[in-house]
Formats: sequence, C-alpha cells, structure tokens
Amino acid sequence: MRWIMLGLTAAVAVLGFVVLSPAKKGESRAYRPTVEAQPDALAAGESYVLALDGRGRVFGWGSARRRGGEVAPLSTSKRPRLLLEGEGYRQVSAGSRAIYALHASGTLWRWSIDDVLDGAAANALPKPMPVAPDLRWKKVFETWGVGAGIRADGSLWYWQDEGLEDQTSQVTTALMLRAPHQLKPGTRFVDACLEGSRLHAIDESGQLWRTAHLHGRTGRQGPDQGERTDMQVLSAGGRLRQVYCRENASQVFALDDQGRLHGYGFNSFGELGVGEPDYHYRNRDAWKATSLQPVPGGPWATVAVSHSFSLGIARDGSLWGWGRNLDHELGLGDEGSEHHPALIDDSHRWLAVAATYGAGIALTASGESYAWGSNGSGALGDGGIAKTHDRPTAVLTDEHFGASP
Repeated sequence: MRWIMLGLTAAVAVLGFVVLSPAKKGESRAYRPTVEAQPDALAAGESYVLALDGRGRVFGWGSARRRGGEVAPLSTSKRPRLLLEGEGYRQVSAGSRAIYALHASGTLWRWSIDDVLDGAAANALPKPMPVAPDLRWKKVFETWGVGAGIRADGSLWYWQDEGLEDQTSQVTTALMLRAPHQLKPGTRFVDACLEGSRLHAIDESGQLWRTAHLHGRTGRQGPDQGERTDMQVLSAGGRLRQVYCRENASQVFALDDQGRLHGYGFNSFGELGVGEPDYHYRNRDAWKATSLQPVPGGPWATVAVSHSFSLGIARDGSLWGWGRNLDHELGLGDEGSEHHPALIDDSHRWLAVAATYGAGIALTASGESYAWGSNGSGALGDGGIAKTHDRPTAVLTDEHFGASP
C-alpha cells in the first residue's frame, strides 16, 4: 500500500505542473542544428511579461506599476491573457511607463501602462495610439520615460515619452513625437537597447556605441543636468550584431556574428559570467569601461539580462543561466549562484528568453512557454499556485507563442 500511495503522489505532482528535469552537469550533448532565435517574440518588464503569438497578438501576465506608484496585475487570473487590441505586431517592448509595439508594416503603436492596467481590471482590451504614423521603424523601446528606436533607414532616435503621455488626454487620433533627437546622423544602426537612460547601439559596421544619460538626470533622484547625447565607441573582439541591456541591470552584453558573447559592467553575483564576483559594487569604474571582455560558452543565439543575473540560448537551442540565484531565477534546481554560464535545460529547442527582476521566461520551438524563479508578481503565469519554481515549469495557457510552428 505504501508504494501505491507514493506512486499516486508522484502522479499528482506530474499532473499539476510540467517541470523539466534537471540537466546533468558535465554530460556530453549530441550535436543539434542551429536554431533561429525569435527574441522579439518575448519581452519582460520589471515584473511583467509580454509574448506575441503566431498572429502577432500581444498577451501578458504579471504585474506593473502605475504612474502613481500603485502595483496592479495585468491578468486577474495570474495567467496569460490577450492584453492589447490588434494583431500583426512583430516586436513588443515592455517599458516602465508604456508598452510599445511595432506592426509588421513598420508603424509604431503605444499603450500607457495605466491604460493597460485599467483594461485588465475591466477585462477589456485597451486601444493603442499610433505614434507618428508617417514614419517606419525597425526597433523601439522605452524605459524610465525615455523612448528610443531605429527607423527603417537605420537612423537612431530618442525622445521623452512624457511628451506622448501628455497627448493621450487630448482628443487626437495619433500621437506625435515632440522634439525627437537623432544620434550620430549619417550612421546606420542595426540594434540598440536602453540601460536605464544610457543608450547602447550597434552600427552596421559592427561597432558598439554608448551615450551618457538621455533623460537629463545623473540618476533617478539626481539633479537635472541636461541631456548628454555624446556617444563613445566600445571595443570588442568581433563584428557585433546584437546588444542586450535594460534598466537596473548592471551588465551589458553584445553578440558578434560568430555567436561569441562580450560584456562589461558590474559582476557582483557573477552576472557577467566571467568568473569570481567582484563585490565592490559601488566601484563606478565599471560603468566607464571602454572595452568588452569575452564571456565563455556558446556559440550563442540570444541573451536576456536582468538585475544581477543573465540568461542565454546557445545556437544549439540549449538554455543557460549565470549570476544571482537566491530566488531560483536561474532555474537550476538549487539556490547556488553561478559565475559562468550553467546549463539549465537542453531537452527542448529554445528560441526566446526574457527576465523580470526575479524570474526567467522562455519559449520553445513548438511555441510552449516555461517560467521559473520568484512568483511574487505573478510572472510565472501559473495562476498564483506556487511561490517559486526552481526549474522551468510550463506556464498555464493553451496559447502558443512565437512564430507558428
């Protein structure tokens, strides 16, 4: 009878969640063909997640902060829900004040976080506002009130999102970019990201550029110093193609055309993946680095960064993590931080990965979504059943995300 009861208990555990088995460290893996990553299919803010399905519709879950500071859920069920009106979007940005989405036509659309949260509370789909509808874009994002993007012609621009927010209360059919600023006129860019108010961008020759602060402050509470738009080039040992950074993350990564990863920044928990942590967290010299150091492992297909930890997908489709792991944000089955990339899972072919401040989320080639880490904000998408998942666990949804399998 005892063995029967143990078997039933195990069966219930399996039925409750689909949890991936831990990867065996040091175990050799058979060759698998290179995956085609889909980084634009998934995005994460501080505590919420956005995902695109095969029709280009935006789904969301987790929690976000209103302008007044109140935190509210994107989904009252704490599971993925259709979040925004429309379809045909090909890239979505999980900002701190707004959600930006790029349509397949190249047009830019915007929802304020407050409107999204109001829609979630009413189980309604907020309508987007087109931004400068005569322009076409390749990539857009927003954080800390700074919006930035690369237009279809490769030019790099930024603006203050507050100017768009002010227009939403007016009777208008479209939002107009007020006093947008072009950076490095005459240079064509291929990728960019915002590390708080500092912009990192890669030009078509493969060079990485970095600005000073674009929102006119030396820090979130600092005095207004005026916008500092000068750009500095950072050296790396390869022709760079993608760059990865975000607000409140201490590390910046760039991926070259050979799949090699390069990085700079703080390494307080091993989030750079280059070895033993540097516990001198307040050493500001890390921000002033003019060169990137190589990160072991790979070759890599895509990367996600968050506060004190990093996640990556190798070109063979395997999933990796390094850095802080106190809340299981690495999904390794334990709470030990990792100072080099550690294998999370290779039983699936992973195509996209993102991270909130305490959780990781990834999509498989078949469109399934998995999450792990802390569930304090509902970012695991499991209906709020668990406080944490220490391994990648299936998000509770019937939807498939990413390009249609």
